[in-house]
Amino acid sequence: DVGDVPMHVTDIKTCHDNIIVASAALHRHFQTSTICAIGGDHSITAMMVKGQQQARPNEKIGILQFDTHFDLRDMADNGPSNGTPMRNLIESGVVEGKNMYNIGLHGFFNTKDLKKYADQNGVNYITLRNARKKGIEVTVLHCLEELASKVDTIYLTVDMDVLDIANAPGVPASTPGGMTTAELLEGVLAAGRHQKVKAMDIVCLDPLKDSHVQPTVKLGTHVILTFLTGVMLR
Repeated sequence: DVGDVPMHVTDIKTCHDNIIVASAALHRHFQTSTICAIGGDHSITAMMVKGQQQARPNEKIGILQFDTHFDLRDMADNGPSNGTPMRNLIESGVVEGKNMYNIGLHGFFNTKDLKKYADQNGVNYITLRNARKKGIEVTVLHCLEELASKVDTIYLTVDMDVLDIANAPGVPASTPGGMTTAELLEGVLAAGRHQKVKAMDIVCLDPLKDSHVQPTVKLGTHVILTFLTGVMLR
């Protein structure tokens, strides 16, 4: 545990710049380690990956994303905020759309323009409904296999809003119809076991929105521990 990245109360750019610097330093100084970040909203993912690219500029990075949303919102609307990290990485030239795999889209929160952007940029996405038909683990392993054939390193990002509101009320955008606890842990374990997954984050966990028994906080802890279990099983 290297501690917290310094945050500024009102200056988002300073916060983001600090995350990039911290990520780059970790990837330079701990080259054999698997770097895990605990957010924060989903905007941190773009900064963590940018830092990784700075430290390892010759490596092509792919993304495996568990998420209810595309996170491809236009940064012209309100800057590099929570719903923009994947678009940020594409438009920054850090990660190609074809090297992004998003598992878990569901509900009514992904607008037509975001789907159009995803299709235009070759983003790979699997709805939760289709992932369930194939099996979560089978879907994750298929995505990892495709990614591994195209990139040098894979970054796993777990947005806790991929979960059903019944399992995770403590997220900013909780929705019905999401993943179960078992499904997410199964997917995270499979990702953790893959040799090319060298970094991960967990984002959008808001303890202040959680219920008194803290199911979201406890599940977030289990997500991290399950991923690390996968890493050790390599």
